[in-house]
Amino acid sequence: MAALAWSPRSGPSLDEIDLALLREVRRDGRVTHEELSRRVALSRPAVVQRMKRLQDIGAILGFTATFNWDLLGLPILAFVRVRTSGRCREAAQQLMRMSDESLLVEECHRTTGEWCLLLKVRAASSLAIEAFLDRIRDDAGVVATMTTLATSTIYSAT
Repeated sequence: MAALAWSPRSGPSLDEIDLALLREVRRDGRVTHEELSRRVALSRPAVVQRMKRLQDIGAILGFTATFNWDLLGLPILAFVRVRTSGRCREAAQQLMRMSDESLLVEECHRTTGEWCLLLKVRAASSLAIEAFLDRIRDDAGVVATMTTLATSTIYSAT
């Protein structure tokens, strides 16, 4: 896994040990404090204290699971660019609520340029995506969409 290539620009300072802890937790969110202490050559109590600090300052926002989307019945990954008729934030909130058993709106990003929003969608089938696109054009103030299906994922941070 590539090393983290970030450096904090403002706020609390992070040292090399903090960044090493973040790399390890990013790689495996279930890693124990005991294992972290071995990996970064720090005592377990010091790791516990640093991890708490990283959460308190907002460097770690939470822990999540990574899913096997094929096994869950949502094997299709699509990215949907959306142009709204005006109220981008309200449309985004409405779009995020449009998931159902055959389609999950996993992420929604506000973007610059010609398109207002970019959605990351997991779907059971191309028909589920088609039905979703029809629904959002009717219900969410969407005036145009452009959809791209991913054929495979080469790299994912999660």
